Amino acid sequence: PKQVVMNPQDDYVADFVKDISLLKLLDAQSIMAPLEGLALNGAPRDDAHRVAGETHLEELVDLAAETDAPILVVDADGTEVGYVDRKELLLGIRGQG
Repeated sequence: PKQVVMNPQDDYVADFVKDISLLKLLDAQSIMAPLEGLALNGAPRDDAHRVAGETHLEELVDLAAETDAPILVVDADGTEVGYVDRKELLLGIRGQG
């Protein structure tokens, strides 16, 4: 479903899916940026929110409203695999993540 909405194969499909909310469809792993680009602006990494890759954008919006710090995305072992900041989140909501 993510691929159909994010990359419709033709204009008919694009028109059909244009009004689907991405907040419950997309997740953190589909919009996260690589850790190499992470800058916490002096904030300790221990204080950053951590979410599973399957966390929907709807929940990320709530977390982003609480802090300016990036949200760390972790795998099943708790290893940091990426991050989502407000830029990635907003682009993801627009379908450009």
